[in-house]
Amino acid sequence: MKQMRFLIMIVAPFMALAIGSPAAGFAQNGASTVNHIQYFAYWDDADNRSYNALPDVHTETNLAWIAEQKPGKLSTITDYHVNMLILSQLYGMNASLSVEYVFFQPGARLYSNWQDRWTQYANAIEPFASNVVDMYPKDEPYESASVNGIPLSTMQSDLQQVTAAIRARFPGVKVACVCQPFSIEQALDLTMFDWVGFDDYQDPFDPAGAVTHDRWLTMLENQLDIPASGRRTLLIPFACVFNGEPADPLSADDPIVADRISQAADYYALAQSHPSVIGIIPFLYNSQPGLFGLDRMPPLRAAYQQIGKEITGQ
Repeated sequence: MKQMRFLIMIVAPFMALAIGSPAAGFAQNGASTVNHIQYFAYWDDADNRSYNALPDVHTETNLAWIAEQKPGKLSTITDYHVNMLILSQLYGMNASLSVEYVFFQPGARLYSNWQDRWTQYANAIEPFASNVVDMYPKDEPYESASVNGIPLSTMQSDLQQVTAAIRARFPGVKVACVCQPFSIEQALDLTMFDWVGFDDYQDPFDPAGAVTHDRWLTMLENQLDIPASGRRTLLIPFACVFNGEPADPLSADDPIVADRISQAADYYALAQSHPSVIGIIPFLYNSQPGLFGLDRMPPLRAAYQQIGKEITGQ
């Protein structure tokens, strides 16, 4: 009962805003006006590392990226996810759940009791999971393993175990992953995932980058046996500034903003030219220490609003 009162207190301030608002994707089941591209979200728009941005972005997105970016108690992760699932339903949005810290410790090693943690988590979110379209068990898994001295074969086995556990409990939910080009170039096993994307944050953007991205995406499609396998791909455009605090806000003629707007156009064109792409998730919306996001670059936000509305049909 205490938990339910807590949930009502969190959600109530948004109730009046959400009721009567147009469905952002939930009612349409993610329907897109751009054929094969079904989802548009902003990375970290519903995590607790900075702030919950769903009230700001639900009019152009149809997928809430729900994460718990601070490793901690399982109950803290679960409570946050349940609250964000309720809020995303009120906004008429589908949800993506980042469950890395349910399964993995900082340092990319599985918890020894990961099965018990998963069971507790799954039990808690199941009543609120009707609009969950995918779960994200590990960010850049092989790259993370390499950095932390974990054999790639160990990570492969860990991924096989946790993706199997997710499918066993939630058979209708897709399992997603984003990697770096390292995983593609090394042809590492990503076939345990339904949706796979890659990130490549070039600053400034190499004019040849669009060609490179097309090559990597084609390689990824071949590795995933697309279209025969039914798997799909994701694109993660570079939409922030690392390691700096530029003047706020940045104008359209700022070289950084001009560069990111150019990248947005290139990524959108790439997505339109590859039927495997099911979603676009720019990185990232919420500014936080060390990351200057879309929320502080209005011209770039406007560019992505247009893309998002075309994809979601809003």
